[in-house]
Amino acid sequence: MTLALQTIISMAILAAVYILMGLGFAFILNLLGIFNLAHGSIFMLGGYVCYTLIKGAHLNNWVALPITIIVCGVFGILVERFLFRPFKGEFNRTTMVCIAISTILVTTSNLRAGTKQLAIPPFIPGTTGIGPLRVQMDQLFAFGLGLAVLALIMVFVKRSKWGAQMQAITQNREGAALQGIRFGRIAASACGVGFALAGLAGIFMGTLYYLSPFMGDAALVKVLMLVILAGLGSFGGIFVVGGILGAMYAGLPVVLPGAVVDATASILVLALLLIKPQGFFGHELTATPTSTGQEELEGIQRGQQAVLGRSAWTKYVTLGIVLVLVALLPAVIKSGYWLHILIQAFLYTVVASSFRAISISGQFSIAHAAFFGIGAFGTALPSRWLGWSPWGTLIIGGIAAAVLGGLLAFPFARLRTIYYAMGTLFLGVVIINLLGAGGKWTGSFSGLTGLKPLFGSRLTYYYFILAFLILSLIALRRFEFSRIGVTLSAVAQSHEVASSVGINERRYRILAVVFGCFFAGLAGALYAHYNMAAPTTSFGLANTLWIIMYVLVGGINNFWGPSVGVLVLLILPEFFRDLKGYLPYVSAVILLVIAFTLPEGLASLPGLIKQKLMGKPPAAMAGGRSGHKSLARESL
Repeated sequence: MTLALQTIISMAILAAVYILMGLGFAFILNLLGIFNLAHGSIFMLGGYVCYTLIKGAHLNNWVALPITIIVCGVFGILVERFLFRPFKGEFNRTTMVCIAISTILVTTSNLRAGTKQLAIPPFIPGTTGIGPLRVQMDQLFAFGLGLAVLALIMVFVKRSKWGAQMQAITQNREGAALQGIRFGRIAASACGVGFALAGLAGIFMGTLYYLSPFMGDAALVKVLMLVILAGLGSFGGIFVVGGILGAMYAGLPVVLPGAVVDATASILVLALLLIKPQGFFGHELTATPTSTGQEELEGIQRGQQAVLGRSAWTKYVTLGIVLVLVALLPAVIKSGYWLHILIQAFLYTVVASSFRAISISGQFSIAHAAFFGIGAFGTALPSRWLGWSPWGTLIIGGIAAAVLGGLLAFPFARLRTIYYAMGTLFLGVVIINLLGAGGKWTGSFSGLTGLKPLFGSRLTYYYFILAFLILSLIALRRFEFSRIGVTLSAVAQSHEVASSVGINERRYRILAVVFGCFFAGLAGALYAHYNMAAPTTSFGLANTLWIIMYVLVGGINNFWGPSVGVLVLLILPEFFRDLKGYLPYVSAVILLVIAFTLPEGLASLPGLIKQKLMGKPPAAMAGGRSGHKSLARESL
C-alpha cells in the first residue's frame, strides 16, 4: 500500500513538473515560433539559483522561491529582447543562440558546483499521513503549489486580456497585428513566463530529487515529447499528455529497468507521432508554395551550372594547396595530441557533411549522431563478439546505418518541417536507449571497449582517415551537384509543387537519408576502431546538436560549410585548451558572433568581402541551398 501511494504521488509530481516545463516551452514555440533548445538549461538554472540563494546567500526558502522565479522570468524577457527578437523567423540563427545559451549556463553551473548531485533544502521538513502510510511534506507542497500555478496559468490564458492576445497571435499572427496587438510586448511576456515556469519546475526537481548541471538534457527530451503529443497550438492538451507521461515515468520504473522505460516511452511517442503527426489536440502546419515546380527546378539548375562553371580551375588549385598543407602537417606537428584532434576533426567533417547531404532535401534530422553510433556498433559487435577482422566489419557499419536509416526514413518521409525534426529526435533517443538496454552485449551506457585497432600507429591513422575524408567529400559533392541533388533542392523549396511536376518526393527524401547515413556509419566504424571503443554517450542528442552547429556555423547553404564549422568549433578552441573548464565559453562566443554577424555562416565570408570590395549589394550565393530557410518559414 505504501509503495502504491508513493507511486501515485510521484506520478502527480512528475506530471506537474512536465506540465510546467511543457507550458513554458509551448508559450515560446507557439508565439515566437522558436524551437527553444535551451529550455532544459533554464530548468536547471532555476534549481541552481534557488539552491545558491538558500545556501550561498542564506535566504529563507520561502524568500528564495519567488526571487528565483522572478530572476528566471526577467532573464527570459532579456533573452527575447536581445537574442531572439533580432532573429525572428530565422531557424538557423535562433538554434545557434539557443545552443550558446545552454552551453554558457551548463558550463557556469559545472564550474561553480561541480558534477556532484546537490539538493535544495526542504521547504516543509517532515512527513505526514495516516498510520503506516507516510508522505513527505515537501511532496505535498510541490504538488499543491504546482497545481495552483497551473490553475493561475490557465486563468491567465483563458480569461486575461494578454492571454487572449497570446491566443490570437498563435492562431493568426497577421490578423492579430491588424487588430493593433503589439507583438513585441506579448513575445517578451511569453518568453518571461516560459522561463519562469521552467525555473519553477527546476526548483521542484531540486527539492524532491537532485540537482545536476546536465539535468536539463533528459528534461528537454520529455518536454519535446509532451509538446508534440499535445499538439502545436494547444495549451489544454499539455495537461492531458503531461499526466500520461507523469504516470508512465513514475509507474513503469516499478516493474521495468530505467533504460527500458525510456525506450518504451520513446517508441510509444514515435508510433503516435506517425499515426497523428499534428498531435492529439493541435493542428498540422503546412507550407504555401511560392512558385511553380518547373521554375524551382530551372532556377536551381542555373545556379548549379553557374557554380560549376565559375573559376573551376582556381578552386581546384586552392583545394590542392590546402590538401598538400594538410598532408604535410604531421612533419610540422610532433604532438600526438594534435594528431588525435585532427583525426577527430576529419571524422566529424564527414559526419557533418553527410548531415548536410540529408538537409538539402529540407529534412532536419536530430538523430544523426545516433546513426554515427549505429556505424560504430555495426562494426564493434561482430568484431568484439564474433572475432571478425575489423577490416571486414568496417563496411558493415556503413551498410547497417544506411539500411536502418532507409527503413526508418520510409514512415518518417511523410512528416513535415518541425514534425520531422521531432520524430527524428525521438528516433535518436530510442536508438541510444536500446543500445543502453543491451546489457553486456552493447556495454550498456558505457559502450563496448577492447576493440581491435586498424593500425598500430597514429600517423598511419592520420593519412588513412584523411584519404577517407577526401573520398567521402568527393562522393558527397557529386551527389549534391547531380540530377538527384537538384531534385532534392526542388523538394526542399516546395514539396507540393515538386509533386505536381511528377517528382516522387518520398523516394528522393529516403534516398538522401540512406546516402547520408551510409557515410555517417562509415565514419562511426572508423571512430570505433580508432578509439578501440564504442561509447554510447558519444552518439546522443548533445552530439547531434554539435554536428548541427558545425553545419550552421560553417554555412548550411555552402558545401564547404561543415568543413569550416569543424575547423572553427572543434580545432580553434583547442588553442585555448589552457582555459580547461572555461573552454566551452569559447565555443559559445563563436556561436553568438556568427549568429549576429554572418547569417549564412563563415563560408559566406569570402563572397561578402568580394561583394564589399566590388561595391555590390549583398546577394544570395549562386547554387545556395534553401532547405532550412524553408523549414523556418513553414515552422512559423
